Amino acid sequence: MSIDVHDDVISGFLVHYTRTHYTVFHPIQHRLMRGRISYDTPLTLGKYYYFEHNKFFVTRTNEIYARSWAVSPGRYLPQNIQEKFEGKVWAPFFGLLNDQNGMFVKKFGVGGHGGIVVKFVNRPNEVFKIRNVEKREYNFEISQPPIWNEIGNSTSAVDDFTRKPRLHHFSCARFALCVQEEAPNRRFNVQNKGSFPACSHLINKTYGAVRSMRYGRVGVWYQHSFTINNSISRRYSIYDRATATKLMAIDPPLPTKVVGNHVELTVKFLFNHDRFEREWSRDIQDWEDRRRGLKFNMFFYDEYLGKVEVQDDEACKIIKFVGKLRNIYKHRLIGDPIIVTVKVSPIREFVQRNCEDNASPLFFVHGVVGVEFAKRK
Repeated sequence: MSIDVHDDVISGFLVHYTRTHYTVFHPIQHRLMRGRISYDTPLTLGKYYYFEHNKFFVTRTNEIYARSWAVSPGRYLPQNIQEKFEGKVWAPFFGLLNDQNGMFVKKFGVGGHGGIVVKFVNRPNEVFKIRNVEKREYNFEISQPPIWNEIGNSTSAVDDFTRKPRLHHFSCARFALCVQEEAPNRRFNVQNKGSFPACSHLINKTYGAVRSMRYGRVGVWYQHSFTINNSISRRYSIYDRATATKLMAIDPPLPTKVVGNHVELTVKFLFNHDRFEREWSRDIQDWEDRRRGLKFNMFFYDEYLGKVEVQDDEACKIIKFVGKLRNIYKHRLIGDPIIVTVKVSPIREFVQRNCEDNASPLFFVHGVVGVEFAKRK
């Protein structure tokens, strides 16, 4: 399973590419990474590439193997879970893998940990194939639990997430959304012939709000590089020191539309009651009184937007919707994951927030679409 990444440089063995995207396997991080093609030069499968925005470097050619570790489902799991994952093992860097002929369980036992050697095969039903199992010393502690233990534990929230405060000449915003056109340029200098009184505003998760002097259409997603003004002190924000350049329009990673002059996105996140309300208030029936139990600085984390602020009124709606859903489906377990769908837009003062605090959300929830139990695979 490949994932979109926000790194400035994406490197690894090229294992797949289309007209618009490439996928590489990173041999150190042991994962597939997907990026967008921004050049016309032909690519070759199996070669090792370093991809920057608008250019890349190639090094060597090789077949793609990797060593890692895996675990098989234990007997402590409910019977239906054991049956669902029978014949599978889980590797933290590769996800679910087929345990062909039970070679992993035969060597390490049910619920055992052990080393594996995998090969990239890119078949419809499997991306990596276990070629061998081996006894090797590994640190089996990892923050991501096996998929069968994951339900109810993943909050999709990162308390310590902050945007990067510094740029390099190779820095790249992989997913940047244009949220304003003809906005006042607070760095405008009438004495500088290259300065413009207006600009477009783009927001990306990694670097925050950025100005574009000549290009940018509201509601369009871009990938772009940066032009850095080194004459401005580094104590200023990226917004003040740099502008977006080499903009390339990309497919929206989230449902995006323009309503009037404002951008509106449809976003889903995994509900975690502990992020919204304190436990002592959850049985209070009077909502005017219950609001006292709401937490401060409520937010959820989105892969493309970063932190998204949830204000009190929307938090109450979400909690009410979740309560109604659980009352309808009383046979469901209290820990069964619930997905919330919301409407999201940029915060009005996003430029000021961006420049004052790299951890502050730049988007907020302004409408709740609905809630549903996560679909079982």
